[in-house]
Amino acid sequence: MVEFFQLNNTALWALLLLICALVLKLETLRFYRNLGGPVIIMVITALLSNVGVIPKAADSYNVIWTYFVPIAVVLLLFNANLKKIFSESGSVLLAFMLGAIGTVIGVFLGINFFPIRRTC
Repeated sequence: MVEFFQLNNTALWALLLLICALVLKLETLRFYRNLGGPVIIMVITALLSNVGVIPKAADSYNVIWTYFVPIAVVLLLFNANLKKIFSESGSVLLAFMLGAIGTVIGVFLGINFFPIRRTC
């Protein structure tokens, strides 16, 4: 079955779009609505890949990761409610920001105190 989808790129695109349509339908159900579309798509495609229905690597996946995923992230951010995020995150956001600042400071200190030397 994998050979069929490796040789027939159109069939692979059709199957991936069919999975997307299925997930859109599943998101209307209460249980799947809590999981979210991207998680359901990843689970379904991972199962199909491990069972041997779709290939583990294909040119179609490169197109998806190069073009569709960045567009999807931007579209998701357009729907983000920043006021709600800041009010509900509370101390978790503060801890994340302190961790991010600490990481950046650690990188700068590491670069200055431990210079990377090439041995070639």
